Amino acid sequence: MVSIELITNKALYEPGEDIAINVVVKGLTSGGEDVELTVIKDSQEVTRRVLRVIPPESEVVDYIRIANVGIYEINAKCCGSEARVPLMVINKPETPLRFIMVFHNHQPIHKYPSGVYHGPWAFQHTWSPEFYPIYDVVPTYCMPG
Repeated sequence: MVSIELITNKALYEPGEDIAINVVVKGLTSGGEDVELTVIKDSQEVTRRVLRVIPPESEVVDYIRIANVGIYEINAKCCGSEARVPLMVINKPETPLRFIMVFHNHQPIHKYPSGVYHGPWAFQHTWSPEFYPIYDVVPTYCMPG
C-alpha cells in the first residue's frame, strides 16, 4: 500500500515567501509514479503541479510562492493515497506575536505545609518518566520567522 507524507517548512508565511513542500511517498512497487500536488483556497484550485517519484521510497522537495493572504490547503495524491496539510499566508504584523503555552497538572502535588507528602500516587504520577522531557522545560518567547 502506498502512503504519502506531506510536510511544509512552516505553517505561517508572508505573501511571496518561498514555501518548501516535502513530499515523501512510501510503498511504491512499479516504475516511477506521478504525484499530483495541488494548492487550494476556498475550495478553488490556486496551483497544480505534477512531481515524479521513483520506487520504493521517494522524497521530493518543491517550492511555491503564494502572493495573497488567506488560509490554504496543500493536497498530494498518488496511487490512490492522499495527504493534506493546511497553511496560512498573512501580512507581517507591526508588533511581534506573543505566544504563551501553559501546562498544568490535573492533580496538585499533595504536600502538607509541614513538608509531608500525602496521596503519593499524585506525586508519582505527576513526576513519573512518562512526562520526560515535558517537565524539564522553561518559558519560551517565540518570534515570527
